[in-house]
Amino acid sequence: MATKIRRALFIGLGGTGMTALLHTKKILYDNYGEIPPMLGFLGIDTDGGVYNKSLEARDGTLISLEAAEQLPISVRNPTAIYRVGKGQEKYGWIAPGNENGLTVLSKGAGQLRSNGRFAITEKERDVRIQIQAKINQIANAKHIDNRDYEPLDSSVDVHVVFSLCGGTGAGTFINLAYILKDLLPDCKISGYAVMAEVFRAMLTGAAVSRVRSNSYGAIKDLDYLMSLTPASSGVKIEMFDGVKIENTRPFNALYLIDNKNSDNDTYTHVDQLSEMISLALVTSIGKLSDAAVSTADNVDKNIAAGDMDIVGKRAWVSSLGVSELIFDGKEIADIYAHKASAMVISMMTSGIGGDPSGMANNWINENKIRENLNKNDVIDYFIHPVLPKIPFDSLNTTDNPKPECDHYVNILSQEKKGTLDALYEQLTKKIEVSLHEMVNEQVNRQGGVAFCGSVLKAILGQMELCDGEMKAELGRFNDQKTLLESALSTSQQELENVGIFTLFGRSKKEKAVCEDAVNLAVCKREIARREYARQFYTWMKNRVNDYIEMIKSLNDNLQAVADKCTYEVEKIRRGIDNNSFFQTNLAADVVDSVVCNPEDIVFGDFVVKMKDVSGGILAFAGLSSDIVAAQVWKYTSQLPKTEYYSNQTIDDVLKGFCAEQLDSICKKAIKKAMPLLRTDLRGYHPMTSPDNSYYVGVSNKEESVLENNDFLKQRVPEADANVNIVPIGLKDRVIIYHQFGVVPAFAVSALDTFKPEYDAKESSCPGTSHWDYVLYQRFKEEHFDFMPMDELEEDEIVGAWLQALLYEIVTKNEKNEFFINSRELGGLAIDNFMVKIGGKRIDAYNYFVENLSVIKAELEDKVSKIVEKDRTLPGKLKAKIKAEVSEGVYHHPGHISLNYIPVEELKTVYLEEYNQLNKEIEYILGL
Repeated sequence: MATKIRRALFIGLGGTGMTALLHTKKILYDNYGEIPPMLGFLGIDTDGGVYNKSLEARDGTLISLEAAEQLPISVRNPTAIYRVGKGQEKYGWIAPGNENGLTVLSKGAGQLRSNGRFAITEKERDVRIQIQAKINQIANAKHIDNRDYEPLDSSVDVHVVFSLCGGTGAGTFINLAYILKDLLPDCKISGYAVMAEVFRAMLTGAAVSRVRSNSYGAIKDLDYLMSLTPASSGVKIEMFDGVKIENTRPFNALYLIDNKNSDNDTYTHVDQLSEMISLALVTSIGKLSDAAVSTADNVDKNIAAGDMDIVGKRAWVSSLGVSELIFDGKEIADIYAHKASAMVISMMTSGIGGDPSGMANNWINENKIRENLNKNDVIDYFIHPVLPKIPFDSLNTTDNPKPECDHYVNILSQEKKGTLDALYEQLTKKIEVSLHEMVNEQVNRQGGVAFCGSVLKAILGQMELCDGEMKAELGRFNDQKTLLESALSTSQQELENVGIFTLFGRSKKEKAVCEDAVNLAVCKREIARREYARQFYTWMKNRVNDYIEMIKSLNDNLQAVADKCTYEVEKIRRGIDNNSFFQTNLAADVVDSVVCNPEDIVFGDFVVKMKDVSGGILAFAGLSSDIVAAQVWKYTSQLPKTEYYSNQTIDDVLKGFCAEQLDSICKKAIKKAMPLLRTDLRGYHPMTSPDNSYYVGVSNKEESVLENNDFLKQRVPEADANVNIVPIGLKDRVIIYHQFGVVPAFAVSALDTFKPEYDAKESSCPGTSHWDYVLYQRFKEEHFDFMPMDELEEDEIVGAWLQALLYEIVTKNEKNEFFINSRELGGLAIDNFMVKIGGKRIDAYNYFVENLSVIKAELEDKVSKIVEKDRTLPGKLKAKIKAEVSEGVYHHPGHISLNYIPVEELKTVYLEEYNQLNKEIEYILGL
């Protein structure tokens, strides 16, 4: 039966987005053994280079983004283009403070959002052509005849991954969304936006100087655009071929991705977030999406319904988490079959079975000399991974700190070479004894020469892996050492340059020198640990090779086959561990229990089988090792236990766990699926709680242990969560997709962290954190902000208006133009803070009402200061206005109301003004 897949185009913007695409391709390849043809990938970046990273799939295949899946949008001579365009009244959306940043655009966006937008604007035609080509490829009619895959429906979903922090992703995602809407009016566009804190955890200094302000600005831009409706006043967007007026949301669904969940579990590298996003992308096009309806549709409907809107603030922010429990019985079956093949070879050469890989690994573990699989036996043996015993938090002299720092970094903080040499000698002597004992024991068994050789080769392979890991880590630490030495040199120079009378500055610089020295010392300790580990592994490989040569008398095709089987087992084991952090491969819980026992093999049956297919075992001598392996595989791959393992489903494995194991597995999977977003409704309460839904895909709902007695639901931490167990028919996985939202943008807790840096950046360079300077000015004019404006009762509004008239805070000139005295509304000192609010009285009133939340405190402060000068004034003004109403002249021209329309025209011509004045009189009568 063909696998059903939703047609989809995955677009990655900048490094973050392209990394997510790479992880997505890997997971798809691991799932399907290929990339299904109705899926497309497009990575867009401004740096002009080729994204050449790759990931290793479970079967060892390297996965990368092909050239046709990448679109560089770097711009040559951007400043020249800008100068010409500016003369044509283009590029008004670039904030003045970002104009000089165009000089770096040929090498990347340089953390300037306007640079990313400039690039996608200038390369818009290329972007459109590439997207259209991808859509054509995805929708190609040839897919109709594909026997392996069947589209879920006729539509194409688009998923866009980017960060809100730098220049490329944060500067291009809005333009891209509207380009997609133009090209594909009926498609669903989902955005996955990574916020700032993961980059602050990864990097420091100039590399992250704008990530928080950019994130804040981008979310504010989104808050405005995601609140647009067909009735909204359109937003002008300057594209390559002209200006478009948009009054629709750029995304159907927008998922904000922080580096913390509500439990404050923190992810410190963007690759981890890319893995989670990629898993969500794969889930969004698979069978769970078919059964649970498109997740983007759910978010889209929640936004449109408005049930989570708060005081006029649109709820549009969503987040998600996803994890999988996976189990491929074929992986375990193949491990067993390879072990069985090794057993057969062992029986052919000695009649004694065994598991050389297992023995080798056990020996390595027992001797504590492993440096892979998250072990640090050897480097910890030489030097414990702790800070130097001797602290370094002050200097004896700050005039010339280098000698003191050098003495600490190179001598005081380091282990003595003599001590390390003694440890090395003790370790090699101990391992020499242990290795000799193991070899001696195996060789003295019946036919144990070949078996012993396999054990030694397995050990050698592990030593190569360990040594390779040490070599790679040593390279990274040496690179780090160079940077740290430079940092220390810089901080020392800065300390020397501090003036003698600048005590506070000198103390701070001294602390920086000490910290840099300690960092360098720790790095050098790490280098020393790995240098001695490599020295040991060099010795170890030499000693193992010596023993291999000693017993290498049966180096023939049969032994080559046994070695290959051992290698394949290790490769499958590595593949089982080579998954996303958000995937839990249950094969890891059973792989160590897979053992081929001698009684599993009926050697006579094997001999008969080989006579039938190859002429017997003797014929192996003239065949290549690959052919020999294939013939042995024909026997071991059909063993009863191989078929048993192959037919196992994830349900079988889950049923085999005890209650405690199952409980632990489920809780970890649920925790990994927690949405990466922390929210705070700031005391407001929407009409309904945000949707908090789990969509759990199982093979068979009725038979799943997760459904029985609500086993999984009882382990979900949220009492109000909606848990949907959905049958998806996949026997190799359980999918947990956790969707949260929607909430207004002001509920995003991370904004509190972003705002101080945003305010600082914007105070010096207004609009530079935003996508569009014109839109930024519109924010100012409309006093648009994240937080909702307080709702005011009509009586309170009318009362405030009358107060402004009475105290002459609202006035009019001889041209009957209305003004208000307000600094908050942008009034300047040179104009006595007067701001024009309307050419007609009703317009002035409406403007006053729209901005009352902004000026309420200012109005009260002004009145309070006036009253301080004359405590009797409130009573006098009240009496005056009541008198005007009583005499029937309040609404006449020349009185407190400032109405200039003749009374006889009010009711017949100016009905709106008439009704407004009537409301004011009604209010005054109630005083």
